[in-house]
Amino acid sequence: MYKLPVNYCFLIPTTILLFLLPYFSQAQNTKGTVLDANTKLPVAFASIYQLKTTKGTITNSNGEFNIPISNKGEIEIRISCIGYKTLFQKLTFNKNKVVIFLTPDEASLQEVVVMPDSLLKTILKKSYQNISSNYAQSPMELTGFYREVQKSTTDDHFLYFGEALLKVQQKGYNHPNEDAQIEILKSRIINFPHSDSIDNVKYYRGPFIPQWGDFVRNRSNFLNPNSFNKTYIYHLDAITTYNNKEDSVYVIRFSSKKPSDKKSGKIWINKKTFAYLKIEFNNQTHEKPQILIPIRYLSRNYIAIYSEIEGKYFLKYASASAHKLNEKTQKESFSTAEFATTNYSTRDSISPIPLENRIGYLSIFSMQKNNDDDSFWDSYSFIEKDSSLKKQTKIHYSINDAKSIVVPSMSNKSSQKEKTKFNLYTTIQKIHFSYNISLNQYLPIGQQSYQFVYDKNLLSNKNFKTPFFPVYTNSLGFDISKRSTIEVRTYKSILKDNYFYGNQLNFKYTFLVKKLGNPLFIKPLIGTGAFSTGFYLGEISSEETIKIDNQNFGTKTNAYLGDRKTLGILGFELDYSKKRLHYLFTFQYTPTIVKWDAILLKTRKNIFITKTAAITDLSGSFQLQPQNIYQGMLPIAVSVGIGF
Repeated sequence: MYKLPVNYCFLIPTTILLFLLPYFSQAQNTKGTVLDANTKLPVAFASIYQLKTTKGTITNSNGEFNIPISNKGEIEIRISCIGYKTLFQKLTFNKNKVVIFLTPDEASLQEVVVMPDSLLKTILKKSYQNISSNYAQSPMELTGFYREVQKSTTDDHFLYFGEALLKVQQKGYNHPNEDAQIEILKSRIINFPHSDSIDNVKYYRGPFIPQWGDFVRNRSNFLNPNSFNKTYIYHLDAITTYNNKEDSVYVIRFSSKKPSDKKSGKIWINKKTFAYLKIEFNNQTHEKPQILIPIRYLSRNYIAIYSEIEGKYFLKYASASAHKLNEKTQKESFSTAEFATTNYSTRDSISPIPLENRIGYLSIFSMQKNNDDDSFWDSYSFIEKDSSLKKQTKIHYSINDAKSIVVPSMSNKSSQKEKTKFNLYTTIQKIHFSYNISLNQYLPIGQQSYQFVYDKNLLSNKNFKTPFFPVYTNSLGFDISKRSTIEVRTYKSILKDNYFYGNQLNFKYTFLVKKLGNPLFIKPLIGTGAFSTGFYLGEISSEETIKIDNQNFGTKTNAYLGDRKTLGILGFELDYSKKRLHYLFTFQYTPTIVKWDAILLKTRKNIFITKTAAITDLSGSFQLQPQNIYQGMLPIAVSVGIGF
């Protein structure tokens, strides 16, 4: 006989939309706890819905909840959770904590008969195939509560605490590779004293947990039926009922087949619709996410819970927790990031988040601007903090309110250090790099025959080659604002037959073209640059050392026929962004402002050092007949590249 644990449950699907909306000014928060009626243990992640409204919340891992109620009114709520009987109860505003007991639904537990592999695989296959019919395909907007915390393993001390109200926009579940766009509507952050002595690493992408923590939308490999008995081993744990016994649920356990891949978890699947209702798994693999970062994960645990509105499921709750070791400080800590959806809408006419309000995928939430206020969530539903975090934040706010109290751990020196870190972080966030390959073309040369003489040695080349040639480009940009960027580009030829060196200064302005999913930007640019270009004449050799402009080129050097010039720059860049990468296409028109014909010399000393010189006076040792054979470059160039 297999039983679903009664003290760890998740939200039942509901056709009622839960909005996170402020109450009228008289609304005040009532706090409560949901407990198992038999064991008196907390009931985690129970759904609490206020009848005849669009408001609601969920319990935290300790069964606690927080809901606004008018101080003169009364509301009726419905509390529901798998494995328990649904309870309806009336509440009035109460300054004391309300305790609610849920009765286990023993009749909902069923004995599990061993299921053949073929039938179990069929369940997994139907669930995977039905994602398109069970989950919204139209653009979605989620509004919800986000929290991330970090805690020491040696005591009950929190190192860091941050929470926010987020707006999340993304394309439907038929676009698993499209990124979410996120706006922080409201946030507050506390970095507690001495946290750097345990873990001095800052973590990014936390607020994007509605994207990377949605395992259904991402088509995680343990959901894919092709993984059956290849990558993962699956077993049916239980079949249980919920929603007042109107629906049944398959509870399927899975684990990695490879001993080195220590993943295991459970999948809850609706027996009627084959929709995923909940996914929970842990990863016990000890690994470092990045070589240069001194963090080693010891264990991780993930939860994703889905709810239903009008026949379509969406992400209701996601969390990720980790036990990790900082190899620099040799200290361990726990961290948790969680998101609870409190407002969900899906339609084709979602108003996109303005570019100026979006946060980047690499943004570090702990370094965001802070609203340090203990009344931060007044009149809002939110996930209740656990007791130790409540105590620590209460002390923090009490100290901040007592202006006359001087706290040594929060001295001016410490505050200045945090301010310096914040300024450094915001500056680094504005810097970006890109690497490109540019395609350029020589203008046609009217006369193919020419003579080139150095110190009475004749070099001739009657076959002009390679009208098109590639150039390697890298750029360094700095964002003045969300839309304006100053950029420096450097150019260097790739092939021996071509000489192309230059530096360019651009100003770019950003327009958002594709506003949902992975964004597409168009960036008109204007600038100027100094370039030296030419095509290969041949190799000059001399018994004596070749010296030009007091530079020693040795006894051999490559000669190029070309010019030096100053160019104007007009063009545009297309930037397609996905997570931390930017895929770039650039078109440039480069009219000449001024130029000088020249013989260009280049000698490579080693892999890092190349000596160059430009000879504009052809009356000395260098002679070229005819002198005007080089016609320059086509003033149009295109490039493709990748940015960071």
